[in-house]
Amino acid sequence: MNTARLKIELLCRGVRTEENIDRGRKGGAGPTGGRYFTLPDETCIEIPLQGKFVESSPFRLVQANGNWRILQGARSLVEVKPVPRPRFYEKTTSDDTLMRKVAVLHGKDCLTSTVYSKCIYWSNGKQCKFCGIELWHSDRLIKKQPRQLVEVAEEAFKEGAAKHITLTTGTPPGQDKGALMLAEATRAIKEHVDMPVHVQLEPPENTKFLEKLHHAGVDTVGIHIESFDQKVLSDVCPAKFNVQDYFK
Repeated sequence: MNTARLKIELLCRGVRTEENIDRGRKGGAGPTGGRYFTLPDETCIEIPLQGKFVESSPFRLVQANGNWRILQGARSLVEVKPVPRPRFYEKTTSDDTLMRKVAVLHGKDCLTSTVYSKCIYWSNGKQCKFCGIELWHSDRLIKKQPRQLVEVAEEAFKEGAAKHITLTTGTPPGQDKGALMLAEATRAIKEHVDMPVHVQLEPPENTKFLEKLHHAGVDTVGIHIESFDQKVLSDVCPAKFNVQDYFK
């Protein structure tokens, strides 16, 4: 099957395996429950390796002669390569915080951190239905400090594990929707590490906050409308139901 179809199948069905392999995080922001692999065309995919639905997957991951392959029945579909676990995961920042609690690798070379791991919509029951941002506070930092992010970014860059950075945030109270925290973090990182920084947030109430991101050195901004269908959006994202805010 073509690469697009293969990736969709693997993302949705996962892969069964009896091999001794790190199966990834059980929870947290971003893709969880699996490992990142590269395909022969060098594209990257996070393949679920744990979870109830994986038990009925038609796909199996096997290792032979040092190579990893995905099988469907007896047929070999594709050879894959696990993305190595970064060395900085076992290191700590100057304030003795595990670096993997500050930022993690997404894909094969993107350093990613949720700068603020709370969201105002959880306090009024209007959180997005797909969101798990406040489910993992027992073992996560609520707010990542700029100095912590800088130290992890420096280590990931020096190791060669990361080539670019994505910073996300839950929505705090206030008009900026997290833009000020993202700007502060970006400015600190850019002063020490030469890597592109992408940030994600919902539309601020005033575009001046987007200008602050620009002046802080942010390279790209993601403002993600989750659905163009107003009915779907109001059901899944009850606090973000106004499509026009995103278009504006």
